[in-house]
Amino acid sequence: MKNPGSDGAAPSADRHDRDPATCRLDGNGLRDERSLYLQQHAHNPVDWNPWGPDALARARDLDRPIFLSVGYASCHWCHVMEREAFDDDGIAAFLNTRYVCIKVDREERPDIDAVYMDAVQAMTGSGGWPMSVFLTPDLRPFFGGTYVPTEAFRSLIERIAAVWATRREDAIDQGERVRKAIADFTGGVEEQPIDAATAQAAVDEAVQRFDPAWGGLTGRMKFPQAPLLDLLLHRWRATGDARIAAPLRRTLDAMASGGIRDQVGGGFHRYAVEPTWTVPHFEKMLYDNALLARLYAEAAAAMREPRYGEVARDTLDFLLREMAGADGLFHASFDADSEGEEGTFYLWTPAQLREVAGDREGAELARVLGVTDGGNFEGRTIPTRRAEARPGDEALWATWRPALLEARASRCAPGRDTKVVLAWNAMAVTALVEAGGVLGEPRFIEAAARTADRLWEVHRDPEGRLMRASNDGHATGVGVVEDHGAFGLALLALHGATGEDRFLHRALDVATRARERFRRPEGGYYLTPDDHEAPLDRRLDVFDNATPSGNGTMARLLSRLAAVTGDASWAGEQDALLRGLSGLVVRSALGAPWILDVACMRGALLSVVIAGAPTNQAAAALAETIARMDPSWCVSAWVPAEGPSPGLLARAPALEGRTAIQGRPTAYACREGACHAPTSDPDVLRERLLDGGHRA
Repeated sequence: MKNPGSDGAAPSADRHDRDPATCRLDGNGLRDERSLYLQQHAHNPVDWNPWGPDALARARDLDRPIFLSVGYASCHWCHVMEREAFDDDGIAAFLNTRYVCIKVDREERPDIDAVYMDAVQAMTGSGGWPMSVFLTPDLRPFFGGTYVPTEAFRSLIERIAAVWATRREDAIDQGERVRKAIADFTGGVEEQPIDAATAQAAVDEAVQRFDPAWGGLTGRMKFPQAPLLDLLLHRWRATGDARIAAPLRRTLDAMASGGIRDQVGGGFHRYAVEPTWTVPHFEKMLYDNALLARLYAEAAAAMREPRYGEVARDTLDFLLREMAGADGLFHASFDADSEGEEGTFYLWTPAQLREVAGDREGAELARVLGVTDGGNFEGRTIPTRRAEARPGDEALWATWRPALLEARASRCAPGRDTKVVLAWNAMAVTALVEAGGVLGEPRFIEAAARTADRLWEVHRDPEGRLMRASNDGHATGVGVVEDHGAFGLALLALHGATGEDRFLHRALDVATRARERFRRPEGGYYLTPDDHEAPLDRRLDVFDNATPSGNGTMARLLSRLAAVTGDASWAGEQDALLRGLSGLVVRSALGAPWILDVACMRGALLSVVIAGAPTNQAAAALAETIARMDPSWCVSAWVPAEGPSPGLLARAPALEGRTAIQGRPTAYACREGACHAPTSDPDVLRERLLDGGHRA
């Protein structure tokens, strides 16, 4: 290893060094990247490089530390740090000669983001974006943080350069300690049983921590946490426990009526920066809206609350109107900022409402939406729907909402990242399928099928392996375990909704690929495949965040494939996952609600096979019975009236003997090989679905 002098002088530059002026004029190493986030930095004076063998080799050859910056296109504080620090010529000149600077789009490379976020959290106790990490040339993190103000950042990079020049062994030792801390977190944890009691303990803890006034986990900020709300809804459906229903309803109502929901345009913002769900962080993410639309749709079915169904419909209409591309694929996000300020696109004053609706009805709209002269955000108002209802309010809102949306469209809109992320699109497909069934909206299911077919076309490489992201139809990045689990679930849901065999075959293909390339010998699945780079070793994705973990999605997929196919190998994979990850899950049960949800349903998942043509009215009535209930404890499949094809039967032995009896479409409901008598009566099928006390 080279040893620079003790005076801290910069290593000599090689021919690849670019000065700030050249980077501004000609672009840096990001200029040919397709990612919008990387393009946003392609003309910074910092000589950024994309993560890859060239940049990593350069760090080793020059014996320089790596400055790794990770973010995403709609990240507000990423934009702030770019303006303050990365657009500063003095900071850039220092970075360009002392470091190899690498910029990563976390949405394209969740593996890089995950491992170094673990490192930052181990070093600081918290994390977020932009993530700023300093690495040794062999990729061990020795210092890290998130957003750093300009002068503090200038001082930081100077101090770290001095440490690298004069006390390098300290940095190397720190990097090794961090690496071991990350490895120790998932290693050596004994197996423990995961069952309904484990889930109930997590639910009890969540209920105790929920805000009694506004719902959601008590805290200075509020995050939707859809995976946790899923678990609560499913445990309530299974047990009828009123202690669960009350905080769940309170949360759903508060989010739906608050400023975290875009009352004018539809959809949800990322999170609320205060406890009442009124003031959001204004970025909009595809995954939040997909997961929340699906959650509200199921809540509408389970709790018999039509208003929740309207929230689901409104959210999906927003996705189809504003986040879907011409090819049917959904874009990643909307920025929080427009015109250089956060949230301005979404704010209203009473005067602006009067301009649209006139003095009298404009004043009424201001009352309905809580818009006041003083405002609730920097002198203007984020609309809510919390005013005491009066007769005629809904008619007034239905009349003027399109006009408000049209007026708002004339404003400078937030930037949209048109990147397509496979897992998030798969979540949108599942939401469209499930909400389409609950709400009786075939257009949602048709849109879901178009999206899934296009994903199958674009997001696979020539060998059929899944790809993580695409820009303008060009796929990039290896698909991670989350992509496989989420896409498999979406395809399986589509098969149940349409009866199309191709979706079931594709779901099985995706799960088979995951088993071959991601499986962990001790049980569960690694984040990345076995033939992919893995800085600091392969990582486990166990705990849910804004989205379900990779192992959470795989656990759900495995359980459903086992139920619908009767193939014991899928059940074996599920059991191995639950057993192999049990120690981690039990240690932090509230962090893994999707895995707990699957554990609760082990042995309780109902498989319903409909023998008949989806176009047949009687068969459609059976399918509608399932879809309207949206039962989380049920997975459905179709076979032709004469029974499954040999090819399908080979992959799904449980379908043997499933035929239409006396020519009438027939439903076969089974749980772990124990079957009810076949039926052609939708009312009888409904009783079978409710067997065990589940809430409709």
